[in-house]
Amino acid sequence: MSETIAIKRIKWNRFMGKLPTNTKIVTRRSRWGNPFNLSEHTRGESLKKYRKWLRDQIQADKQFIEPLKGYNLACGCDITEKCHADIILEFFQCHVILGIKDVDQCLANNPCKIHNCGSWEGHCYCPNIWEVDDKK
Repeated sequence: MSETIAIKRIKWNRFMGKLPTNTKIVTRRSRWGNPFNLSEHTRGESLKKYRKWLRDQIQADKQFIEPLKGYNLACGCDITEKCHADIILEFFQCHVILGIKDVDQCLANNPCKIHNCGSWEGHCYCPNIWEVDDKK
């Protein structure tokens, strides 16, 4: 039997009513929220810093994101925007599904070198998917 991972990211905020079932909050106020505010950083910078921050958190506490495993991740970001929750999903994809135990390797900024799948059609959470062109 394979391990369960986070399923998907959903847009949610407290004004939208009750949190959907099988969902955990990863907004800024949660312990998994992105501490790098968009008022101080571009989206790309914020996500890059979050990737390093998340790696540091997991290395310091191996159980840091375990409570999220198997749940949808709720954040206030628009679903069409790149988001820190996507980086968490990427980690689960690499670490749990692909079985790569090296946190550095799973949160590296090397597109598709993690598992050489070549597929970005919604089946892969390679870091390069979440690179953001801040000039747009």
